[in-house]
Amino acid sequence: MNRWCLSINGFIRGRAARPGLFIRERADLKNPTVEEVLKNAVERLDAAGIDDPAVDAAFLLTHLLKLKRHELFLEPRRKLTHEEAATFEGFVERRAAREPAQYITGECEFRGLAMSVTADTLIPRPETELLVDSALAAAAWFADAAPLVAIDLC
Repeated sequence: MNRWCLSINGFIRGRAARPGLFIRERADLKNPTVEEVLKNAVERLDAAGIDDPAVDAAFLLTHLLKLKRHELFLEPRRKLTHEEAATFEGFVERRAAREPAQYITGECEFRGLAMSVTADTLIPRPETELLVDSALAAAAWFADAAPLVAIDLC
């Protein structure tokens, strides 16, 4: 993939862009496809040492395009707009800097519910869902007794 920036009039500026997606500024140049941006994002995240770069790249792109994960792979040649490509590049850059993907998207799923998150909130771990499920199962044993009260001590 070309890693040089083109100015609006099409001349090469003479400096390499930071490694990553190549955002084309001329209207006559083709927009990147889902397949191209995913491939590039996986390479960047892998180079940054992200544990599962393909999952993270797909997660960020599905959030941006408001698609389900399988829809990305059904339409690999779908063109992204320049704005979508630029936003996705920003997402990948932030993730490569080790910012959690949930903070980038601003949401996290917990027990099937979409929850808003910011840098001021903790992201629930998968083990927390298991703990809640176990607590609810244990609470069912006491359903006939007095009402249960749960206290969060964090």
